[in-house]
Amino acid sequence: MSRSERAGLPGTVAAARDYRRVTVAYHLATRLTGQPEDDRAAGGTPGEDAHTE
Repeated sequence: MSRSERAGLPGTVAAARDYRRVTVAYHLATRLTGQPEDDRAAGGTPGEDAHTE
């Protein structure tokens, strides 16, 4: 899910026009779904392309 909040802009913006004192807040929410990969569920080592911390 995502949404944005804009302040200082008209409802419809025009191309090639400068707008000043504009604020845009973008919100993004995600959720993991499904089952873990087989090797991870069994305590295996993640693949080379996996990022771990």
